[in-house]
Amino acid sequence: MNESGISLFEAATYEDLIGKNIYDQLHPCDHEDVKERIQNIAEQKTESEIVKQSWFTFQNRVIYTEMVCIPTTFFGEAAVQVILRDISERKQTEELMLKSEKLSIAGQLAAGIAHEIRNPLTAIKGFLQLMKPTMEGNEHYFDIVFSELSRIELILSELLMLAKPQQNAVKKHLNLKKLIGEVSALLETQANLNGIFIRTRYEKDSIYINGDQNQLKQVFINLIKNAVESMPDGGTVDIIVTEDEHSVHVTVKDEGEGIPEKVLNRIGEPFLTTKEKGTGLGLMVTFNIIENHQGVIHVDSQPDKGTAFKISFPKK
Repeated sequence: MNESGISLFEAATYEDLIGKNIYDQLHPCDHEDVKERIQNIAEQKTESEIVKQSWFTFQNRVIYTEMVCIPTTFFGEAAVQVILRDISERKQTEELMLKSEKLSIAGQLAAGIAHEIRNPLTAIKGFLQLMKPTMEGNEHYFDIVFSELSRIELILSELLMLAKPQQNAVKKHLNLKKLIGEVSALLETQANLNGIFIRTRYEKDSIYINGDQNQLKQVFINLIKNAVESMPDGGTVDIIVTEDEHSVHVTVKDEGEGIPEKVLNRIGEPFLTTKEKGTGLGLMVTFNIIENHQGVIHVDSQPDKGTAFKISFPKK
């Protein structure tokens, strides 16, 4: 082990690593592959082996490396020399590029679907307007139909925002208590039908941020709806709003089954979901909107104990 290796594994001294089993630091999913590669060299089946793997550092950080294995001798005995190259930054760049490509595809799909639905929707509304005067006594049915068609148009507008979420944002001074109250009222009926109580707590009666009202409503609709759907047997959704000198904090917490760790590490990616019929686009849009409002979001989840989405917005 050389000085670069000590630095790579974030060890304090050589003693932390010399004489230790390499599999103590190697990620379990790479154990079999690395064993096979080293065995191939030791048994002279191959002259060299190149493989990628992940490791745990002494600071409990995961790093990604490219390993080159070559035969050598050590005090007269056959041995295998292993050279590691840190490719963590390259892997992160590749993941960002892949995520960006997924976002682009998702946006194109959303825009195409929205436009395709809007065309027949316009025709339906037009013919209904022509038919309405001839249907005396049933006007209330038309009102219901028009109301539902308007809701479809609103949903399509939100779908279009998937392609360009930063467009048409009209940022104003907003009272979060009022905004969250309106969203809660919208979802309370569905929640009550499932035996779920939405409980809100505010540090102050008036907590303000600068933001686009429609986009922020979509954020809280997505988060509260997800919280409700995570508790099929009922429970409580807690919405807590606090502030400090620099930020406004909103926590949406449920008592559901929690998010698996492998999903939690990739949360916010398009098409990543734990729901049977989900698309994963809701959280992707949520993350984008929060980012466009210069906010940050953290997710804490524990199996069978629930999930908490914690959002921080800057105070303007």
